[in-house]
Amino acid sequence: MKNYIAEWIDLLFEWIGLEALHGAWREVAAVAIVAIIVVGLWLLLRWFMRLLAGRLRGRFHSAEAAILFSEGNVSKVAAIVALLILYAALPLLVEQEGRLAKLFLKLLNVSFVLLLVGLANNAVKVLFEIFYRRRDYRNKPLKGMMQVLQIAIYVVGLILVVAIFFNRSPAKLLTGLGASAAVVSLIFKNSILGLVSGIMLSEEHMVKVGDWVEMPSHGIEGVVEEVTLNTVKIRNFDNSLSTVPPYVLTDNHLINQQAMKESGGRRVMRSLLIDVRTIGFCTPEQLTDLAALPAVARYLATLPDHTEVSNLTLFRAYLLDYVDNMPLRHHGMLSMVRELPPTQYGLPLQIYLFLAQTEWRAFELAQADIIDHIVAITPRFGLQIFQLSIDGAEGEG
Repeated sequence: MKNYIAEWIDLLFEWIGLEALHGAWREVAAVAIVAIIVVGLWLLLRWFMRLLAGRLRGRFHSAEAAILFSEGNVSKVAAIVALLILYAALPLLVEQEGRLAKLFLKLLNVSFVLLLVGLANNAVKVLFEIFYRRRDYRNKPLKGMMQVLQIAIYVVGLILVVAIFFNRSPAKLLTGLGASAAVVSLIFKNSILGLVSGIMLSEEHMVKVGDWVEMPSHGIEGVVEEVTLNTVKIRNFDNSLSTVPPYVLTDNHLINQQAMKESGGRRVMRSLLIDVRTIGFCTPEQLTDLAALPAVARYLATLPDHTEVSNLTLFRAYLLDYVDNMPLRHHGMLSMVRELPPTQYGLPLQIYLFLAQTEWRAFELAQADIIDHIVAITPRFGLQIFQLSIDGAEGEG
């Protein structure tokens, strides 16, 4: 078989004009030619497997099938098959004891390990999806278990790669690492934390470039400019630059506003303190005056005759109508006007809604218009907003 392939390679070399090559250069050229053929075979296998995977995804219609037959898995399986072919052909092309053969064998083995690590990682994701879809397991810490398994896979893959490069047994390498683990973990504590946290940020998509993030404990609020395994660079809104290690983001309270921006709705939640001494039942004259407001008139029409109604009740009905019919309100999200527990400063009346405008400046202008209108209309209902005067005495709003 080896002689047959050698004759075939000799004919190929004569055809492309490389018959003068001898020794190591001839081996390099032979391996390069076979590698090119194998790459072509990989592309052909990937094309065929993509068609097959597409049909399987369309047949099963599940998250597990989407992960199992994903483009990444298809490419990895096709690459493994191509590498197996190259691995089988290599002994027929080069001498087993030569440096070139050893180098190629190391590269092949490392490639196998990396591809298998990727497939094992995706298999863990599929397993997680299967268990998560079962109601009995939804409240269990499955994601943490999945992350532990993924870290274990990465560690095993790293150990195998190091063992291949240094021609050491993985068992002996583990023994040596165990003896020096305490020293290594102490010296490279921050680097290890940064690496693990960086992988977590990447895998969980907690932070990515362009996200608006806020970390109150560190005085950080701005847009993420760069995310690496060792650092996260954030441009604050005052144009200062904050550079923090990834483990700071995972160990502290981090607010990512990107989900809010992508949802299309930004929350307004403001409270006004109503002076309780101004709350009372409306007189006939007040009812007549307030009925001129369409929102109040519609609410009064829903009440039985001769029903006593307070000015605060009518005020809430007016505000709810005002909020619900606001042009900038996100109509697919919750809106309400509610009373909070009374305080020594008055009765808090909270306005809660989402605006369809998420851009910062436009949102603040729209929110200010809402508060301005509420403050301006309050006296018409005979109500006052609680306010302290300069000397500490109570004053009118």
